[in-house]
Amino acid sequence: MRCRVRCAEGGRGVVQAASRRSAWTRASSRRSGPAIRRNDFVKFPGQSSRSRRQVQQKAASDVEARDDGVEVVDPRIPATIVTGFLGSGKTTLLNNILTEDHKLRVAVIENEFGEIGIDQELVELKEELEGENVMLLNNGCICCTVREDLVKMIGTLVDQKKGKFDHLLIETTGLAHPLPIIGTFFSEESIFDKVRLEGVVTMVDAKHVMRHLESDLESEKTDEVVEQIAYADSIILNKTDLVTEEELSKIQEEIRGLNKIATIKQTVRADVDYRKIFDLGGFDLGKVEEELLKEEASGHHHHHDHEHGHDHD
Repeated sequence: MRCRVRCAEGGRGVVQAASRRSAWTRASSRRSGPAIRRNDFVKFPGQSSRSRRQVQQKAASDVEARDDGVEVVDPRIPATIVTGFLGSGKTTLLNNILTEDHKLRVAVIENEFGEIGIDQELVELKEELEGENVMLLNNGCICCTVREDLVKMIGTLVDQKKGKFDHLLIETTGLAHPLPIIGTFFSEESIFDKVRLEGVVTMVDAKHVMRHLESDLESEKTDEVVEQIAYADSIILNKTDLVTEEELSKIQEEIRGLNKIATIKQTVRADVDYRKIFDLGGFDLGKVEEELLKEEASGHHHHHDHEHGHDHD
């Protein structure tokens, strides 16, 4: 799998060096996590889970108020993970974002595993990164052994391009489990100190998603599609023009069974307001752990097996 690091300016006009936008109102309750084994959840080196959650929750917003009432801007770069099964419309979404005139400079870490790359006409390749404009991951699946490379890419991008982009988008392969990628933003000090996880956006193909969900539920296992939905802050239900109203209602019911709190946006051709991607309020790790513990207490477990049935070429 190749992972291209690109810096692009949103919109076709000149992008001004505007100040960071004000924080949007944050929902107090963010999301619901899937039922997986407690030991599968990410551990934080050097700090307790409670301590790290408190740090993340305090720093989750763009703006925090000090005791004296003065607003303090979080200096860390916001990052959004864009995930979704193959063909769901992730790359179309990124192309739409890069052409929208939002006055934000966006850096994209893009993989090419079974997906069409971002249109060359829409992306201006900037300075080479460490002498390379294409960076390779060691594995065909971003969820397995590539975390160290992802950390290196994010760290290098932030160090070399600091001040040159306002938001980082990470497009995962359609075969990726999101949890290890999410964990990178919390367990790696070098990333946590420089980048905050704004949220997880999952693209869902309305035409084919039920086939994946029904198959998974019958076999009582959690695969990529189920986890991608369960860990999302925002779910983009794409290609809704290809299904009936009755089918659409059933799809949303199934999605709500996996994720009770994420926002669901229906769309065609991945046409979504960029704020649905950028302004998610910060990924709430504490809420995820709370839901995981509830599921564990109920004795309901899904298996999370990294030995997936797909090639890593």
